[in-house]
Amino acid sequence: MITLEPLTAAHMESFSIPGLPLSIWEDKAVAFIEDGDVIGVCGCSVADGTATVGMCLDPRLRLHAAFLFRTALYGIEGLRIQGIKCIKAQAEESPRDDRWLQRLGFVKTDDGYVKWLQAQS
Repeated sequence: MITLEPLTAAHMESFSIPGLPLSIWEDKAVAFIEDGDVIGVCGCSVADGTATVGMCLDPRLRLHAAFLFRTALYGIEGLRIQGIKCIKAQAEESPRDDRWLQRLGFVKTDDGYVKWLQAQS
């Protein structure tokens, strides 16, 4: 079973992301835990009504696509409730990631992917 925990520096170290500072995601980040192992991390930083999201996954977590999708939808809804107007995401250049983000409602742009949660003014 996979559980979510608030992301800590220890999670980052055990997931082999030594150069990635925890502060990039402020306090809005989680670790995906399976049998005591960190198998993924995700989070966001917010500035001026825009959330920038990131995710790093172990291949084992990709076997749980429905869980990942529901978790992403839950996170997007939480950002909308907080008044976030736009979410930006970066992804690897792969058809799989492109399809996944498009299913979540993101649109590909020159700078990555974007999803508007409120009408643009």
